[in-house]
Amino acid sequence: FYMEYRYCGEDGDPDLELTDCPTSVSDTKLAYRSQLLQWHIEDPVDEAERARNHRACERWQGNRNIFVDFPELVSSLYGEAQSQSGSNGYLCPDVDISRAPTNGPISDGSICKSLKAGDVQVVGLHSDSPDEVALVALEDLPYGLELFLTDNGWTGSSFRGSEGTAKLLVPSGGISKGAIFGFGPESSLAYANAWSKSGNLALSATGDSVIVYCKLPDSSYNFLAALTYDGSWVDGEIDSNSSVLPPGLGNANTALSHKDNYKYIGPRKGSKNDLIKYIAKSANWSGFNSVQSFSFGQFSVSSSSANLKNYFLLPAICVFTIILANNYLQI
Repeated sequence: FYMEYRYCGEDGDPDLELTDCPTSVSDTKLAYRSQLLQWHIEDPVDEAERARNHRACERWQGNRNIFVDFPELVSSLYGEAQSQSGSNGYLCPDVDISRAPTNGPISDGSICKSLKAGDVQVVGLHSDSPDEVALVALEDLPYGLELFLTDNGWTGSSFRGSEGTAKLLVPSGGISKGAIFGFGPESSLAYANAWSKSGNLALSATGDSVIVYCKLPDSSYNFLAALTYDGSWVDGEIDSNSSVLPPGLGNANTALSHKDNYKYIGPRKGSKNDLIKYIAKSANWSGFNSVQSFSFGQFSVSSSSANLKNYFLLPAICVFTIILANNYLQI
Protein backbone atom coordinates (compact mmCIF):
# COMPACT_ATOMS: atom_id res chain seq x y z
CA PHE A 1 0.00 0.00 0.00
CA TYR A 2 2.85 2.37 0.88
CA MET A 3 4.65 1.73 -2.43
CA GLU A 4 1.64 2.55 -4.60
CA TYR A 5 0.97 5.88 -2.91
CA ARG A 6 4.63 6.83 -2.49
CA TYR A 7 5.52 6.20 -6.14
CA CYS A 8 2.80 7.74 -8.29
CA GLY A 9 4.62 8.78 -11.47
CA GLU A 10 5.75 12.25 -10.40
CA ASP A 11 9.23 13.80 -10.49
CA GLY A 12 10.63 10.90 -12.50
CA ASP A 13 9.32 8.25 -10.09
CA PRO A 14 7.71 5.08 -11.46
CA ASP A 15 3.90 4.95 -11.31
CA LEU A 16 3.32 1.82 -9.25
CA GLU A 17 -0.09 0.15 -9.12
CA LEU A 18 -1.35 -2.45 -6.67
CA THR A 19 -3.62 -4.86 -8.54
CA ASP A 20 -5.12 -8.32 -8.64
CA CYS A 21 -4.40 -8.44 -12.36
CA PRO A 22 -0.70 -8.03 -13.17
CA THR A 23 0.32 -8.42 -16.78
CA SER A 24 3.42 -9.85 -18.34
CA VAL A 25 4.20 -6.56 -20.09
CA SER A 26 4.32 -4.25 -17.05
CA ASP A 27 7.04 -3.86 -14.44
CA THR A 28 5.06 -1.29 -12.43
CA LYS A 29 2.19 -3.50 -11.23
CA LEU A 30 2.33 -5.04 -7.76
CA ALA A 31 0.22 -8.08 -6.84
CA TYR A 32 -1.95 -9.28 -5.30
CA ARG A 33 -4.08 -6.49 -3.85
CA SER A 34 -6.78 -8.79 -2.44
CA GLN A 35 -4.20 -10.99 -0.73
CA LEU A 36 -2.69 -7.94 0.96
CA LEU A 37 -6.16 -6.72 1.97
CA GLN A 38 -6.84 -10.09 3.57
CA TRP A 39 -3.51 -10.04 5.41
CA HIS A 40 -4.29 -6.50 6.60
CA ILE A 41 -7.45 -7.83 8.27
CA GLU A 42 -5.87 -10.99 9.67
CA ASP A 43 -2.77 -9.26 11.04
CA PRO A 44 -3.77 -5.73 12.11
CA VAL A 45 -1.22 -3.04 12.92
CA ASP A 46 0.13 -3.45 16.45
CA GLU A 47 2.22 -1.34 18.81
CA ALA A 48 5.48 -2.92 17.67
CA GLU A 49 4.80 -1.85 14.09
CA ARG A 50 3.85 1.66 15.19
CA ALA A 51 7.10 1.93 17.15
CA ARG A 52 9.12 0.68 14.19
CA ASN A 53 7.39 3.17 11.88
CA HIS A 54 8.30 5.99 14.26
CA ARG A 55 11.91 4.86 14.61
CA ALA A 56 12.29 4.55 10.84
CA CYS A 57 11.10 8.11 10.42
CA GLU A 58 13.08 9.54 13.30
CA ARG A 59 16.41 7.74 12.81
CA TRP A 60 16.75 6.99 9.11
CA GLN A 61 14.07 7.59 6.52
CA GLY A 62 12.56 10.94 7.47
CA ASN A 63 9.03 9.97 6.41
CA ARG A 64 6.22 7.76 7.62
CA ASN A 65 4.00 4.94 6.39
CA ILE A 66 0.49 6.36 6.48
CA PHE A 67 -1.06 2.88 6.49
CA VAL A 68 0.64 2.12 9.80
CA ASP A 69 -0.43 5.44 11.31
CA PHE A 70 -3.97 5.19 9.92
CA PRO A 71 -4.82 1.55 9.07
CA GLU A 72 -8.46 2.48 8.48
CA LEU A 73 -7.38 4.21 5.25
CA VAL A 74 -6.85 0.82 3.64
CA SER A 75 -10.56 -0.03 3.48
CA SER A 76 -11.59 3.49 2.47
CA LEU A 77 -9.07 3.59 -0.39
CA TYR A 78 -9.07 -0.03 -1.53
CA GLY A 79 -12.43 -1.49 -0.48
CA GLU A 80 -12.77 -5.18 0.25
CA ALA A 81 -10.72 -8.14 -0.90
CA GLN A 82 -12.30 -10.31 -3.56
CA SER A 83 -12.39 -14.07 -3.22
CA GLN A 84 -10.11 -16.16 -5.37
CA SER A 85 -11.82 -17.61 -8.43
CA GLY A 86 -10.71 -21.24 -8.75
CA SER A 87 -7.18 -21.97 -9.87
CA ASN A 88 -6.97 -18.93 -12.14
CA GLY A 89 -6.54 -16.44 -9.29
CA TYR A 90 -8.68 -13.32 -9.04
CA LEU A 91 -11.41 -12.04 -11.31
CA CYS A 92 -9.93 -9.27 -13.42
CA PRO A 93 -12.48 -6.62 -14.39
CA ASP A 94 -9.85 -4.77 -16.39
CA VAL A 95 -8.46 -6.49 -19.47
CA ASP A 96 -5.55 -8.74 -18.54
CA ILE A 97 -3.34 -8.93 -21.62
CA SER A 98 -2.14 -12.41 -20.76
CA ARG A 99 -5.72 -13.72 -20.71
CA ALA A 100 -7.43 -11.58 -23.34
CA PRO A 101 -8.67 -13.32 -26.51
CA THR A 102 -6.70 -12.59 -29.64
CA ASN A 103 -9.76 -11.93 -31.83
CA GLY A 104 -11.23 -8.97 -29.94
CA PRO A 105 -12.02 -7.38 -26.59
CA ILE A 106 -13.82 -8.91 -23.64
CA SER A 107 -17.36 -7.49 -23.62
CA ASP A 108 -19.22 -9.65 -21.09
CA GLY A 109 -19.82 -6.85 -18.58
CA SER A 110 -16.93 -7.76 -16.29
CA ILE A 111 -14.98 -4.64 -17.27
CA CYS A 112 -17.90 -2.51 -16.11
CA LYS A 113 -17.30 -3.66 -12.52
CA SER A 114 -14.11 -1.61 -12.34
CA LEU A 115 -15.93 1.70 -12.97
CA LYS A 116 -17.51 4.00 -10.43
CA ALA A 117 -19.99 6.86 -10.52
CA GLY A 118 -18.29 9.92 -12.00
CA ASP A 119 -15.65 8.05 -14.02
CA VAL A 120 -17.36 9.53 -17.10
CA GLN A 121 -19.12 12.90 -17.02
CA VAL A 122 -21.32 14.87 -19.42
CA VAL A 123 -19.73 18.25 -20.21
CA GLY A 124 -21.83 19.48 -23.10
CA LEU A 125 -24.95 18.86 -25.17
CA HIS A 126 -26.84 20.20 -28.17
CA SER A 127 -30.54 19.42 -28.41
CA ASP A 128 -30.89 21.73 -31.41
CA SER A 129 -30.22 19.66 -34.52
CA PRO A 130 -27.82 18.03 -34.98
CA ASP A 131 -27.80 16.34 -31.56
CA GLU A 132 -24.44 16.15 -29.81
CA VAL A 133 -23.25 15.06 -26.37
CA ALA A 134 -19.72 15.82 -25.10
CA LEU A 135 -18.19 13.52 -22.47
CA VAL A 136 -14.99 13.51 -20.43
CA ALA A 137 -13.24 10.47 -19.00
CA LEU A 138 -12.16 11.13 -15.41
CA GLU A 139 -10.59 7.66 -15.24
CA ASP A 140 -8.91 5.57 -17.91
CA LEU A 141 -11.61 3.68 -19.81
CA PRO A 142 -10.28 0.24 -20.79
CA TYR A 143 -10.40 -1.43 -24.17
CA GLY A 144 -13.52 -3.55 -24.51
CA LEU A 145 -15.77 -1.51 -22.21
CA GLU A 146 -19.32 -1.17 -23.53
CA LEU A 147 -20.50 2.34 -22.67
CA PHE A 148 -24.16 3.30 -23.02
CA LEU A 149 -25.78 6.71 -23.39
CA THR A 150 -29.56 7.21 -23.36
CA ASP A 151 -32.21 9.91 -23.29
CA ASN A 152 -34.68 7.47 -21.75
CA GLY A 153 -35.78 8.72 -18.35
CA TRP A 154 -35.25 6.57 -15.24
CA THR A 155 -38.55 5.75 -13.51
CA GLY A 156 -36.95 4.78 -10.21
CA SER A 157 -36.74 1.10 -11.11
CA SER A 158 -36.20 0.92 -14.87
CA PHE A 159 -35.80 3.02 -18.00
CA ARG A 160 -38.96 4.51 -19.51
CA GLY A 161 -38.04 2.82 -22.79
CA SER A 162 -39.80 5.05 -25.31
CA GLU A 163 -36.72 6.90 -26.55
CA GLY A 164 -33.26 5.73 -27.63
CA THR A 165 -29.88 4.38 -26.56
CA ALA A 166 -26.40 4.48 -28.10
CA LYS A 167 -23.56 2.07 -27.34
CA LEU A 168 -19.82 2.66 -27.70
CA LEU A 169 -17.33 -0.20 -27.61
CA VAL A 170 -14.16 1.45 -26.30
CA PRO A 171 -11.50 0.80 -28.95
CA SER A 172 -8.05 -0.71 -28.67
CA GLY A 173 -5.83 1.46 -26.51
CA GLY A 174 -8.77 2.64 -24.41
CA ILE A 175 -9.76 6.24 -23.69
CA SER A 176 -7.29 8.08 -21.49
CA LYS A 177 -8.18 9.91 -18.31
CA GLY A 178 -8.88 13.56 -19.13
CA ALA A 179 -9.82 12.91 -22.77
CA ILE A 180 -12.87 14.54 -24.35
CA PHE A 181 -15.04 12.34 -26.57
CA GLY A 182 -18.70 12.20 -27.43
CA PHE A 183 -21.73 11.20 -29.45
CA GLY A 184 -23.30 12.87 -32.48
CA PRO A 185 -23.84 11.94 -36.12
CA GLU A 186 -22.32 15.21 -37.33
CA SER A 187 -19.98 15.86 -34.40
CA SER A 188 -16.21 16.31 -34.67
CA LEU A 189 -15.69 14.92 -31.15
CA ALA A 190 -13.57 11.78 -30.81
CA TYR A 191 -15.54 8.55 -31.37
CA ALA A 192 -18.71 10.56 -32.11
CA ASN A 193 -19.62 8.30 -35.01
CA ALA A 194 -18.50 5.02 -33.45
CA TRP A 195 -21.72 4.51 -31.46
CA SER A 196 -24.39 2.04 -32.50
CA LYS A 197 -27.98 3.22 -31.92
CA SER A 198 -31.22 1.56 -30.97
CA GLY A 199 -34.58 3.28 -30.73
CA ASN A 200 -35.04 6.99 -31.31
CA LEU A 201 -32.27 8.84 -29.51
CA ALA A 202 -33.18 12.48 -30.12
CA LEU A 203 -32.63 15.09 -27.42
CA SER A 204 -35.71 17.23 -26.90
CA ALA A 205 -35.38 20.99 -27.30
CA THR A 206 -38.01 21.38 -24.58
CA GLY A 207 -35.91 19.60 -21.92
CA ASP A 208 -34.54 16.09 -21.53
CA SER A 209 -32.00 13.99 -19.64
CA VAL A 210 -28.80 12.18 -20.60
CA ILE A 211 -27.76 9.12 -18.60
CA VAL A 212 -24.44 7.30 -19.04
CA TYR A 213 -23.95 3.77 -17.75
CA CYS A 214 -22.44 0.37 -18.40
CA LYS A 215 -23.88 -3.09 -17.80
CA LEU A 216 -22.63 -5.52 -15.17
CA PRO A 217 -22.30 -9.26 -15.84
CA ASP A 218 -25.82 -9.85 -14.47
CA SER A 219 -27.14 -7.18 -16.92
CA SER A 220 -27.89 -4.72 -14.11
CA TYR A 221 -26.87 -1.09 -14.56
CA ASN A 222 -23.75 0.63 -13.24
CA PHE A 223 -24.68 4.32 -13.52
CA LEU A 224 -21.73 6.61 -14.24
CA ALA A 225 -23.24 10.04 -14.92
CA ALA A 226 -26.53 11.82 -15.45
CA LEU A 227 -27.56 15.28 -16.56
CA THR A 228 -30.98 16.87 -16.85
CA TYR A 229 -31.72 20.18 -18.55
CA ASP A 230 -35.39 20.03 -17.59
CA GLY A 231 -34.90 21.96 -14.35
CA SER A 232 -34.50 19.23 -11.74
CA TRP A 233 -34.77 15.52 -11.10
CA VAL A 234 -38.28 14.36 -10.21
CA ASP A 235 -39.44 12.12 -7.39
CA GLY A 236 -42.60 10.71 -8.94
CA GLU A 237 -44.05 9.91 -12.33
CA ILE A 238 -41.96 10.99 -15.30
CA ASP A 239 -42.71 12.01 -18.88
CA SER A 240 -40.60 12.15 -22.04
CA ASN A 241 -38.70 15.19 -20.75
CA SER A 242 -38.09 14.26 -17.10
CA SER A 243 -36.28 11.60 -15.11
CA VAL A 244 -35.74 10.32 -11.60
CA LEU A 245 -32.07 10.52 -10.59
CA PRO A 246 -30.59 7.04 -11.10
CA PRO A 247 -29.27 5.37 -7.93
CA GLY A 248 -25.68 5.43 -6.73
CA LEU A 249 -24.58 8.61 -8.49
CA GLY A 250 -24.02 10.81 -5.44
CA ASN A 251 -22.46 14.07 -6.69
CA ALA A 252 -21.95 12.66 -10.19
CA ASN A 253 -25.02 14.35 -11.65
CA THR A 254 -25.94 17.77 -12.98
CA ALA A 255 -29.37 19.44 -12.90
CA LEU A 256 -29.77 22.52 -15.13
CA SER A 257 -32.65 24.85 -15.91
CA HIS A 258 -33.92 24.60 -19.44
CA LYS A 259 -31.86 25.85 -22.36
CA ASP A 260 -31.64 24.10 -25.72
CA ASN A 261 -27.87 23.67 -25.48
CA TYR A 262 -25.29 23.63 -22.71
CA LYS A 263 -21.52 23.72 -22.32
CA TYR A 264 -19.44 23.23 -19.18
CA ILE A 265 -17.21 26.27 -18.59
CA GLY A 266 -15.83 25.51 -15.13
CA PRO A 267 -12.36 24.35 -14.00
CA ARG A 268 -10.77 21.57 -16.02
CA LYS A 269 -7.93 20.77 -13.64
CA GLY A 270 -8.13 18.99 -10.29
CA SER A 271 -8.73 15.65 -8.64
CA LYS A 272 -11.55 13.46 -9.90
CA ASN A 273 -13.67 14.25 -6.84
CA ASP A 274 -13.11 17.99 -7.28
CA LEU A 275 -13.98 17.87 -10.98
CA ILE A 276 -17.17 15.91 -10.26
CA LYS A 277 -18.21 18.65 -7.83
CA TYR A 278 -17.36 21.39 -10.33
CA ILE A 279 -19.37 19.71 -13.08
CA ALA A 280 -22.35 19.28 -10.74
CA LYS A 281 -22.60 23.06 -10.14
CA SER A 282 -24.99 24.84 -12.47
CA ALA A 283 -22.93 28.05 -12.11
CA ASN A 284 -20.16 26.31 -14.07
CA TRP A 285 -22.36 25.87 -17.14
CA SER A 286 -23.31 28.17 -20.00
CA GLY A 287 -26.70 27.67 -21.64
CA PHE A 288 -27.70 29.01 -25.03
CA ASN A 289 -30.44 28.54 -27.60
CA SER A 290 -28.21 28.28 -30.66
CA VAL A 291 -25.64 25.63 -31.51
CA GLN A 292 -22.08 26.53 -30.51
CA SER A 293 -18.83 24.65 -31.02
CA PHE A 294 -17.50 22.41 -28.25
CA SER A 295 -13.90 23.59 -28.29
CA PHE A 296 -12.81 21.78 -25.14
CA GLY A 297 -9.22 21.29 -24.13
CA GLN A 298 -8.30 18.07 -22.40
CA PHE A 299 -9.01 17.89 -18.67
CA SER A 300 -6.10 17.43 -16.28
CA VAL A 301 -7.12 14.90 -13.64
CA SER A 302 -4.73 14.71 -10.72
CA SER A 303 -4.44 11.53 -8.72
CA SER A 304 -5.36 11.30 -5.05
CA SER A 305 -1.93 9.70 -4.81
CA ALA A 306 -0.44 13.16 -5.23
CA ASN A 307 -2.23 14.33 -2.08
CA LEU A 308 -1.03 11.35 -0.06
CA LYS A 309 2.49 11.45 -1.45
CA ASN A 310 3.29 14.58 0.55
CA TYR A 311 2.85 12.54 3.69
CA PHE A 312 5.65 10.21 2.65
CA LEU A 313 8.00 13.03 1.70
CA LEU A 314 7.89 15.06 4.90
CA PRO A 315 11.42 16.19 5.81
CA ALA A 316 12.08 14.35 9.07
CA ILE A 317 8.97 15.69 10.83
CA CYS A 318 7.96 12.59 12.70
CA VAL A 319 5.39 13.93 15.16
CA PHE A 320 2.60 16.16 13.90
CA THR A 321 -1.16 16.59 13.76
CA ILE A 322 -3.06 15.28 10.76
CA ILE A 323 -6.69 15.73 9.74
CA LEU A 324 -8.44 13.39 7.31
CA ALA A 325 -11.28 15.10 5.45
CA ASN A 326 -12.87 13.93 2.21
CA ASN A 327 -9.91 11.67 1.46
CA TYR A 328 -7.46 14.58 1.64
CA LEU A 329 -4.68 14.91 4.15
CA GLN A 330 -4.18 18.29 5.80
CA ILE A 331 -0.81 18.43 7.57
